[in-house]
Amino acid sequence: MSAKPETSGRKQRLIRELIDDAREDPTSPGADEPLRAYADALENLTRWLFEAAREELPDVLGPEDFDRFASMAAGAHPGSVAHPGTVALDRIERLLDLSETEVGALFGISRQAITSWRAKGIPRSRQRRLADIMRIADLLHLRLIPDRIPGIVRTPSPAYGGRTMLEMIADGEEQELLAQLRSTFDWARTA
Repeated sequence: MSAKPETSGRKQRLIRELIDDAREDPTSPGADEPLRAYADALENLTRWLFEAAREELPDVLGPEDFDRFASMAAGAHPGSVAHPGTVALDRIERLLDLSETEVGALFGISRQAITSWRAKGIPRSRQRRLADIMRIADLLHLRLIPDRIPGIVRTPSPAYGGRTMLEMIADGEEQELLAQLRSTFDWARTA
């Protein structure tokens, strides 16, 4: 019986740490908004729980199922998510500071096609790619100062063959970019 309060205490400490981290970041666009820290912490916690659930249930949850999972975690009925993927599109736009035209360019489609995706849902054939781009945006958000991310993704680098991260994604090399970023941020490997 003592395990339950201990687990509850660990959860509370984790949530408090996420909130404190969000509050302490003076560069966060929502640092002046009291509830923004809680919302950011909840978003990060939901993404972390989703990844844990995917490991436990690989036959049930794929990378394209985050919107459905997040909606269910927020208390919505599983069938109530009308257009999976639109939350991911919004988050990519916000984290990387992209216009709809720029998001469309990542997929090789027009701004109008992105608008259509928002209205009708993300085509199944594009969901894996969307999930990979979302992972890139999340990794950058977790490891870098958020205000610097838009400049970083637009800066050519020798590590990417003189291209920008956005150009790599547009060229269909988001999985290679994700692998490079994971390697770059693997602190255990560099120690």
